[in-house]
Amino acid sequence: MYLVSSGISCTSSSSDYVISGIGNSLYFNIYSSSETGIAAGTYSYSESASNPIVNTFDYCEVDLDSDWDAETTGEWAEITEGTLTIEKSGTTYVINFDGYDSNSNRVTASYKGTLSNYNMSNNKKAPLNIKKVIHRK
Repeated sequence: MYLVSSGISCTSSSSDYVISGIGNSLYFNIYSSSETGIAAGTYSYSESASNPIVNTFDYCEVDLDSDWDAETTGEWAEITEGTLTIEKSGTTYVINFDGYDSNSNRVTASYKGTLSNYNMSNNKKAPLNIKKVIHRK
């Protein structure tokens, strides 16, 4: 799942997706109990990638002020601990994240709205993109 700021957009074709714009992003590799989307619940950081555990994420990265068109990275770090909470009512999600990156900076994010699904079968990232704002404290 990607959480992206309003300066970033994603378009999709039948075989690929394209992310463009300048802004912030937060990527999660999530293990959900749902086979068709992300189930509501609390997800914790876990380093168990070789044996994934439901309601965890084993990889997460924060990327601030990156230019997706020029393929330049701003400030980047891997998330090393944190909790992701997901609530769902109909098609509306409320998503909150609180954690720390590999530079010991606290990273928080929040989003409320619908999710967009993209075909990412040709990519290694998860198949969701949502618009949101990342706040770094």
